[in-house]
Amino acid sequence: MMSTRLAESGHTRAAAIGHAVSEFNIWANPEQRAALVARLMQETRITDALVQLRRKDGEIRDFKVSATLVSLELEKNSHAVWIARDVTEELALHEKFAAAFRLTPDLITISRAADGNYVEVNPAFEHFSGYTRAELVGRSSTEIGLWHEAEQRGALMQSIAANKEVSDFYAQLRDKNGLVHDCLGYCTVFESHGEAYLIAIIRDVTETRKAERALRESEARFANLFEMSPLPTSYTFSGDPQKRNYRNATFYSTFGFSREHDAHKPIADLGFWVHPEDAITARDLWRSGKPVNNWIVEVRHAQGHHLWIFGRIIVQEPRNMIVTTLFDITEQYLARQKIEELNVSLEARVLERTTQLQVANAELSQTLASLEEARDHLVHSEKLASLGALVAGVAHELNTPIGNGLMVASVLEDKAREFAALSLQAMSRSRLNQFVSEAQMAAELLVRSLTRSAALVTSFKQIAADQTSAQRRQFQLSSLVDEVILTVAPAADCQLLVAVSSDIVLDSYPGALHQVLSNLINNALIHAFVACPHASTKPVELPPACIYLTASNTALGQIEINVADNGCGIAEQHLSHIYDPFFTTQLGQGGSGLGLYIVHNIVSHDNRPCRHP
Repeated sequence: MMSTRLAESGHTRAAAIGHAVSEFNIWANPEQRAALVARLMQETRITDALVQLRRKDGEIRDFKVSATLVSLELEKNSHAVWIARDVTEELALHEKFAAAFRLTPDLITISRAADGNYVEVNPAFEHFSGYTRAELVGRSSTEIGLWHEAEQRGALMQSIAANKEVSDFYAQLRDKNGLVHDCLGYCTVFESHGEAYLIAIIRDVTETRKAERALRESEARFANLFEMSPLPTSYTFSGDPQKRNYRNATFYSTFGFSREHDAHKPIADLGFWVHPEDAITARDLWRSGKPVNNWIVEVRHAQGHHLWIFGRIIVQEPRNMIVTTLFDITEQYLARQKIEELNVSLEARVLERTTQLQVANAELSQTLASLEEARDHLVHSEKLASLGALVAGVAHELNTPIGNGLMVASVLEDKAREFAALSLQAMSRSRLNQFVSEAQMAAELLVRSLTRSAALVTSFKQIAADQTSAQRRQFQLSSLVDEVILTVAPAADCQLLVAVSSDIVLDSYPGALHQVLSNLINNALIHAFVACPHASTKPVELPPACIYLTASNTALGQIEINVADNGCGIAEQHLSHIYDPFFTTQLGQGGSGLGLYIVHNIVSHDNRPCRHP
């Protein structure tokens, strides 16, 4: 019978007495019970065994179980006494502590008070010391040479012995590599299972102290420079509730004030401002926290005479230090006043001269208007001439394929009418086959003409294509070149040699670049390998026809793309016209005269130069 443990599980004593444990189904893991019973029978005593038990309401909780065999009614080891303690919350709290112990950036160590040997250290201490946990547990801080100064450890241990805990103790600790760190820590004594332990929480403040020292040195340098500055200078802090203002020696000597008597007085109390509104302006400028570079104001010297100063305000973050530097510009200001007075005397002569110039300017303006009108007329005429040439070229190029299509359609219409008339009479098979053959031939000619017209219209569209529809993105140049070669290769009767590195990535317009490369290669296919009229008539062995496409990095961090061929080249008299619309030397033989014109428009769209092939 296990009445005590059953009561812990939520069952009453009355319900438990006289019943077997198995009737209450309290073991969440029955194999745990079997193992404990076997161990109990062998050892006669079990202490703090961790098990999972099920309460009456079905909740499974963690328990620490202790048991011992006792002899009752003259029977040896006839009964077992079980004591179960609910440790669910205790284990949860332990897990939270363990997580904080592992994850905190501070260094945490637990050591026995008796010998100082570590029993546990957290990962932060491992990282700091350079030792692993296995190297630390069982050894003391003295053994690993942690203390840079042994006296500091002795003083710490004396404080702990007297007060049981020490806060904010300073120590210099040495890591495994011998590097000494400045540290601040907290240490206290606690007991567990009747034994005293020390827990120490330490923070490495080496970098913080370096920063503090650097800040103090910086402030000392600033104080020296501030005091030695040849310009009147003052500074204050925007968040200072006492509104203190610090001034250097030059400030007092320039304006005649006494550091001994006036150092703690606000600037307004010194009678510094000649005009009261300037005091309000100065206050607002300081409060705004914004820099000022060009404030000119009139102030009063301690002896009463006036000075003109140029003020500059600088805001230094993060402490919101407001530094004001003043420049005495009295001499320059008075000199400028004299110059202004001289300028006034010149105004009459300038006005007379201005009147004369106005008359001359009126005449020049009339002449300029006439010239501009003539220029606009010339520009308009040039635009009309260009438009006429473009329209004529479009009409000329479209006239042939559309005319051919119209003629074929007319013939096909006549043939269809004749066939319809013959279909009312007896018709031979040969006559039918003839009509079908003629219709197929006419359809092929019609499709070819319309296809040619569509291709020309597409080219004309490309000339004036809206560039805003182009998509910009990153792409691999070699992949785009492969696509271009794939599209032009079927029509190529020469070798296409490509040398483009696969690591060139562009952030540009792949559609436009594809069009440029396709047009350049097609231009070479049409024009480069035809018979050259200026070539020698003597038979010579020519190299294989090749078109080269290469890309390389330039010294300016740009990509240079070249399309070249080993064909007959371009005649010198044609070089100045190759980008003109509808200019071609292969009219009627596949050339529209728009290929290089489109290339020029695309490449020069963003003011980029287009080199001759």
